[in-house]
Amino acid sequence: MAVSGSGGSKKQGFSDSAPKKTLETRSCVTSLSAHPYEPSILAAGTFSGEVLVWNLQKDDNCLISTSATMPGAHREAVSQVSWVRNPDPTQQRPVLVSAGRDGHVLVWQVGTHSGTLQLSEGFVIMVEHIKYAGPGKPVPSPAGGAGVDMELGVTCFSFTAHDSTTFVVGVDGGGLLHCSTIAAKPAPVCSDMPLRDPVLNAFDKHQGAVTCVQSSPHHENMFISCGTDNEIRIYHMKQTTPVQIIYVEAGVVGLEWSLAHPNLFAAWGNISGCVDFYNLRTGEVIPSLQLPSSEKPALVSIVCCNPH
Repeated sequence: MAVSGSGGSKKQGFSDSAPKKTLETRSCVTSLSAHPYEPSILAAGTFSGEVLVWNLQKDDNCLISTSATMPGAHREAVSQVSWVRNPDPTQQRPVLVSAGRDGHVLVWQVGTHSGTLQLSEGFVIMVEHIKYAGPGKPVPSPAGGAGVDMELGVTCFSFTAHDSTTFVVGVDGGGLLHCSTIAAKPAPVCSDMPLRDPVLNAFDKHQGAVTCVQSSPHHENMFISCGTDNEIRIYHMKQTTPVQIIYVEAGVVGLEWSLAHPNLFAAWGNISGCVDFYNLRTGEVIPSLQLPSSEKPALVSIVCCNPH
């Protein structure tokens, strides 16, 4: 497991004296995702809406693909990029999925050797879905242009481990929406490429911004979420109300399932700088598994489990 925050990164076997390679971008990087099978391939999303793919094995120009000039690309900040198992069972190569504050969820085909980046399909989260997400004031869209006030910014997403056509998105205003790539219907928005509305239904919303959603790699139809309302919520895809709500007084911004233990997940992001592990069945912290903060406590920004 690797832990990163404003105090640095911690992983056995790595030296923090100097980076092995530095990658330059035209705006701030907002999300990173390493290829699941090819360790030299790295994808990123930026504040300007650009999606980038690098091959770190290249000595000179590592950048092999960019969406900068592509029709249909994000026009607002990218909130998340993630490699997802290809829904086509005949294809072994995963697809790259990006989501942005423009309300778009885009699926990219990436040629890691040829350097091609092709936008294969796009989805848009319509602002009308927020009315199904429980009480609260309407949330204006951050997107401009022809679709103003029609699109709902996406803050995070997660595809289910057992069905790569089903996913959950967290959106502006605390909403959590159940989506499907195969049940999507045409969306009435103007865009450089056809966009579809993938939303099937909504779960009970957080009372603050959704900062993370993670589908379980072990339990089918189960996912967890957290938000600025200091709540960790455990949901089942087949019911709109949470199975359990865990209140975290110190706050939480991120979650990660344990790959080895089905009933264990990590939570982080509070001022203590610690990473806490929770028992899924009881909802309680396991003190003996806590990862303490570094010598200089700092806010942890990301935690990743090594799948190997």
